[in-house]
Amino acid sequence: MDLLWLKRWYLLCFLLLFALAIPSAHAQEVSPSQVEEEAIYLSLGRCMEMALKHPPNLALAQYQKSSASADKLAGWGGLLPTVSLGGSFNRSWGTSYGTLGFGGFGDFGDLFDFGGEVQNMYRFDATVTAPLISPLSWFSLLASRASYKAAELGYEIEREKLAVEVSRAYFSILQAEKMLSSAEYFHQAASRHLDLAEKMYELGGVSQIDVLTAQTAEANAMLVLISARNAFEVTKMNLCYLVGLPVDSSITLQDVVDFPLETLEYEECLQCALMNRKEILSVEKELAAADYSKWASISGKLPHLSGVGSYYWSDDTLDFGDWRDNDGYSIGVQISLNLFDGLSTESAIARARAAKKLAEIKQQQSDESISLEVRSAYLSAQEASERMVVAKRAMVQASLELELAERRYELEAGSIIELTDAQATYSKANGNYISAVYDYQMAAIELERAVGTLSLP
Repeated sequence: MDLLWLKRWYLLCFLLLFALAIPSAHAQEVSPSQVEEEAIYLSLGRCMEMALKHPPNLALAQYQKSSASADKLAGWGGLLPTVSLGGSFNRSWGTSYGTLGFGGFGDFGDLFDFGGEVQNMYRFDATVTAPLISPLSWFSLLASRASYKAAELGYEIEREKLAVEVSRAYFSILQAEKMLSSAEYFHQAASRHLDLAEKMYELGGVSQIDVLTAQTAEANAMLVLISARNAFEVTKMNLCYLVGLPVDSSITLQDVVDFPLETLEYEECLQCALMNRKEILSVEKELAAADYSKWASISGKLPHLSGVGSYYWSDDTLDFGDWRDNDGYSIGVQISLNLFDGLSTESAIARARAAKKLAEIKQQQSDESISLEVRSAYLSAQEASERMVVAKRAMVQASLELELAERRYELEAGSIIELTDAQATYSKANGNYISAVYDYQMAAIELERAVGTLSLP
């Protein structure tokens, strides 16, 4: 009895050790060296943040902003005093004059004698010039400030465009991933239907045409699967490029399950866009800059009043011991008036007026294009919402139709043509629903961008 109990105890311990060893062996088989590189988990907000921080994406807009900032700094500089230092050295020779005799011309070398006294003169000065009344400088400053504000708004506009582009790439990956999963499912279903047709053909239940039809359906499903795999890889590379990752990075995206559209009427969307869109504010600043530039060009014909102060030192030797005996100060007011500068001012005025006219035309076109964009985004959002509802209903109906067709074929009450048609119908309905879902997500982003309420990280 004790021996039997001992055998049972040893057997139980052996089974327990064997059960514990199985997971360990399995863990060794799936070693890190055999697993793919860990995928990078990204959300839509994280992708936007990474893309906005990736330097090449906004390089042009950033350089334009920096250039406008430098122009604004130069505009402020036109109102500040200028300080200059100068020095000079002059060397002069005294000249004596001879006379010509009345009896002849004599020697012309005696007329000018350059052997006189030689004089050297050294001079150093420091001059401060401050503009007192300068309409040109003031209008130039106002123009540069308006241009800088327009450049700032242009930079924000490019950020919004980049965010929309990232969103489109993000949803394209999610859509391609769903399409790939759908293609894999339908290829497995087509393979299962082919196996069923072959077995029923061996049993004499169907003709060879059923097998050939099932083979064609399986091949078509395989083609769809190949295209879906390629589309998925291409969309991943596009997003990786935008966010600054290597194009062959392994990424996993967070699916956006619900992205409700704002329940606004078209007129409300349009009013919101006219108040919030940065393009309108940017064009207004460009128009103001053009107007200030025109007045800056016109003010080139007005007087310019400056205050001038200087300190100087001059002597015939570089002996600085008697510095205080040879220096001096001067202070005064200088007025200048441009009478003729070779038509430069006239051409500048003509260019400024043309620039203002172009800004006015651009402002009008901006209002019209924004109205068109809001209308298009609003209609697209409504269409996407309606398509998603209808596509979901069609997918459910096609799923039921496919299920009935499979049962009828298994019971030899239906044909392979009916089954493949039902499978094709369900595949198309499923693809339409996937497209409608992510078109709806993208329509929400584009509508927010159109009305000027898109939030950036």
